[in-house]
Amino acid sequence: MSATITIAASRVVIHDNSAEPVIMQVDRDMLRERSGLDEDSFHRLSRTPLVLAENGAAAVVAQFFRAIAAIQHEHPIDAAALTVHAVDLLATVLSLASGKHGLDGIASLHARERVLTFLNHNFTDPTLTVERVARSCAISRSTLYRLMETDGGVGALLRRMRIAHARRLLTTGRTRSIAAIAVECGFTTDRQFYRAFRAETGQTPGEYRTTRIG
Repeated sequence: MSATITIAASRVVIHDNSAEPVIMQVDRDMLRERSGLDEDSFHRLSRTPLVLAENGAAAVVAQFFRAIAAIQHEHPIDAAALTVHAVDLLATVLSLASGKHGLDGIASLHARERVLTFLNHNFTDPTLTVERVARSCAISRSTLYRLMETDGGVGALLRRMRIAHARRLLTTGRTRSIAAIAVECGFTTDRQFYRAFRAETGQTPGEYRTTRIG
C-alpha cells in the first residue's frame, strides 16, 4: 500500500489506495514536540505531501487512521482515546522520514507507549499513584512527568481516562447506580467523581445520563 500524508495547520490528510482520504485534527505543536524535530525540520516535512514507502510505515499508518475514522461516528469517545496513540504514531513516522530519529527520541516514544498501555490497563485502580506508574514502566518520576507534559500531566490524563469510561457506562443503561460507576471507574468518593465529571463535561453524571438515554 502506498500513501501520502499532508500536514496543514492542525489538519492531517492521508491518501492511500482507498477512494476517500482520511482527514483528522491534531495539535500541531504536540505533533512536532513528540516527533523530536526542530521547527525548521518539521516545517520542511509538513510543507509538501510526505510520501510513505510501499511497505512498512504506509500500511500501518493509513490503516490505523482509517480505522479511527471508521468508528468516529458511532463511537466518538473510543475514537478520541485512540487518537492519542495516532499522534504518537504519526510523530514516529515524521521522525523516521527526517532521518534524525536518534536513540533518545525513539526510546522516549517507547517509554511513552509503555506508560499509555499501563494506564489503559490500570486506570480504574483507585490506589494508582505516580510512583507506581513510574516504577511499573521502569522510568523515573521526572521522566514520567516530562513524557506526559503535553497531556497536562499524569493526573489529568488519568482523570480523562476515568471520565471517558464513566461516560461509556452511563450510556449503557440505568442498571448501574452512579455511585457504583464512580467506584468502577477508580474514584474513591462520590464527591470526587462528581467534581471530576463536571470539570470534564460541564454536567453532573445524572444530567449526562439523562441527555444521552432519556
